[in-house]
Amino acid sequence: MHGGAAKAGSWWIAIGREADHFASIVITMGRVVPMPAKGRKPRTEKPRRADAKARAKTPAARRGEHVPDPEHMTQQLLTLFRVSTELQRATDLEEQLNLIAHAVVDSQTYRRAIISLFDEEWRVVKVGYAGLTKEDVRSHQSRPPMSPEQRARTFRPEYRISQSYYISHTTELAQEISEDAVESHMTEKDFIDWDPNDLLFVPLTSSDGKIIGTLSVDDPFDGRRPTAESLQIIELFASMAGRIVERSKLHDELKQTKRYLETLIRSCVDIIVATDAEGRITLINKGAEEVFGYKEEEVLGKPASIFYASEEEARNVMRKLRGPECGGVGRLRNYEALAVSKSGERIPISLSVTMLYDDEGNESGTEGISKDLREIKKLEKELIRAEKLATLANVATTLSHEINNFLEGIISAGQLSLFSLDREDVVKMYEDHGLKEEREERVEQLAAINEEALRIGEITERLQLMAETGTLKTKPYLDKITMVDIDETCVTDERERYRILVADDRLYVRRFLSQYLSSKGHQVDTASDGQETIDKAKATRYDLVLSDIKMPKKNGYEVFSEIKECTPETEVILMTAYGYDPTHALVKSSKEGLRAVLYKPFDMKKIDTAIARAMAARTCET
Repeated sequence: MHGGAAKAGSWWIAIGREADHFASIVITMGRVVPMPAKGRKPRTEKPRRADAKARAKTPAARRGEHVPDPEHMTQQLLTLFRVSTELQRATDLEEQLNLIAHAVVDSQTYRRAIISLFDEEWRVVKVGYAGLTKEDVRSHQSRPPMSPEQRARTFRPEYRISQSYYISHTTELAQEISEDAVESHMTEKDFIDWDPNDLLFVPLTSSDGKIIGTLSVDDPFDGRRPTAESLQIIELFASMAGRIVERSKLHDELKQTKRYLETLIRSCVDIIVATDAEGRITLINKGAEEVFGYKEEEVLGKPASIFYASEEEARNVMRKLRGPECGGVGRLRNYEALAVSKSGERIPISLSVTMLYDDEGNESGTEGISKDLREIKKLEKELIRAEKLATLANVATTLSHEINNFLEGIISAGQLSLFSLDREDVVKMYEDHGLKEEREERVEQLAAINEEALRIGEITERLQLMAETGTLKTKPYLDKITMVDIDETCVTDERERYRILVADDRLYVRRFLSQYLSSKGHQVDTASDGQETIDKAKATRYDLVLSDIKMPKKNGYEVFSEIKECTPETEVILMTAYGYDPTHALVKSSKEGLRAVLYKPFDMKKIDTAIARAMAARTCET
């Protein structure tokens, strides 16, 4: 604010840039005359003597109208403009509102003032007070504010005086609003033509003319109703205050937006890095700190190339950014690059960068956001591996099934032949005919065939297990070629003697198992279909039932469930030649307590182990 100087009967006060619709005002004999901005000639008036005698001779005075005192108006202006300077220094919006309200009172225009700031829907968001007692303020805060509809009605044309809105106590609207208003402590006798229930609202407007709040005043010092002339000073101040509050409100919103964006950037899990025109780091977020292992203070001002696996990688990114092929000039979208952490770990990232430009179109820096691809790459590898395993599992299941069908016959025939050659009568027959060596040679041949067949069976069993569990181990083969590592393990156990029922629809399987188990000292019966198996199990107390999963009349699951229901102490082992169980008999039986499964062709040692495991579990339960 610039100080004014008296000049030829008038007072000139410059108010600077705050009142952008004029550059200064002239107070001449009680009149406030707007002066044009610099470069325009002001409207001139002949100076007149500003004394009481001269004012008494004016037409207004002769009509009995109030004639403002120019010296008093000057003091009011000085007070208001002093406050406008304080307003510009104040940084808090609430402080600014209180300064505006107190300026109205301090300038001796009105004794009480309430300034309200609105949101977009004309709801009150902030309030400032002056001239009210603490009890008045509490009373005002406890009462419901004017509704947006009521506020709209206060701005009707019939209430307008100059730029303000005066609502007489005689109107219906004034009576409606006064019900929730803070009562005046003055009476009608304290005023000339103002009533304590009169209302006066001076709008606070933004630079585009939008109402952003109101200055509600009452109890005028001159005791009079407002006129266009008497309102000029307070409206002038309200205009300046509105612009200042608008900027302050905008500043608050910008600060809030800035804080929000900073919080958003800092807390983002992705990598965010900004650089200046020379490629020096100006910002990294928490996501970048966690991925790269640096603290922000360690890298600020350093070249962004420290985040890349090589200088060439960094240069390549900038070439792509300045070229058109990856999103357009000045943009890079989802470009895969290789970064490096503080510890030296190489990190694949998906990089999106935008070039920043100044007002003249020169490069001023970059801002980029990247995603750590390590987990994604890991998942991609696992997906590829899973797809390979699924394919291999299908192949393994098919091969196991087809090979096992042949091996079943080979091993069964071989075992039967070996058992036959070991019978005493057969041995005696060969010896009687002088063919002892031939018999021993056949035994060795059959044993070798059986051993190799069992070895193939173990391999197919491993392949079946791999298909079921998805586990796969490899080992080097030739050069860079690897092969599946099929571990060979066999389990042996002490055997006990049990009563066993063997159920299979194939005769040679029944004969093979029956003869093998009998040779181990077990008491064995056989059944050729599922129903016969169930009937025999109900009629005879068996320790163990060996049942194929695919038989006529009743399948393996039905055999298992019915035997467990009628004789729960009997253990059941299911047998199958399938690497994959299409009927899910094994899965359903396992859920109901199945302890062991035998895969064909049989490995004799695995038969012994399965029997021992099933019977040991039964012993623990009893």
